[in-house]
Formats: sequence, C-alpha cells, structure tokens
Amino acid sequence: MEPLMIYLSQCKPGILYRLRGRKLMAGVWTGKEFIGTHDYKGQPYLNGEYHRETDRAYGMTSPIEVLAECPIALADVNIHNKDLYLWLAEEERKAGLRK
Repeated sequence: MEPLMIYLSQCKPGILYRLRGRKLMAGVWTGKEFIGTHDYKGQPYLNGEYHRETDRAYGMTSPIEVLAECPIALADVNIHNKDLYLWLAEEERKAGLRK
C-alpha cells in the first residue's frame, strides 16, 4: 500500500520530507515550495517543486514522510545554496534514497 500524502496544512517550513513527485525524492518545505536535489544529465543541482495542493497545473509533488529538520536557516533555503545541497545529499543517503 502506498503511503498517504501529508496535506499542505500539515507541512512545516524548514522540515525535510520524503516526496513522491516528478523530480525530487526529498525536499525542504519553504512554505511555498519544496527545495531538493535533482540530477540532470549527470549534473546535480537544487530544484524546486510545488505541493500537489498549491497549484493544479504545476503542483505535482506529494510529501509522504517527515525525514529531518533542516539545520540551515529558512531564509537561506534556496536553489543556490551549496551547503543546502551537501546536507540534502547526505540526508538522502541516510534515508536510502541515494547511493
């Protein structure tokens, strides 16, 4: 049985969630979108995806499990933060989402 989605009203900013979506396996909820790691043509980078409930056209990601609290200040959680990328990659390895 597939895990149920964590609803938008239950998502907390600064928390890392296991995701079911298009590109991200895990992401930190910013209050607006999930920021997580994505590999494109062998190059890793940070990418954002919207919660399924936020936007009918672009919201394609469902959080299914809380993984950790992000140690990086919420104001610094963005797609250009190298420290965030390194932390996410390690947390994904711990959760068995990456090798």
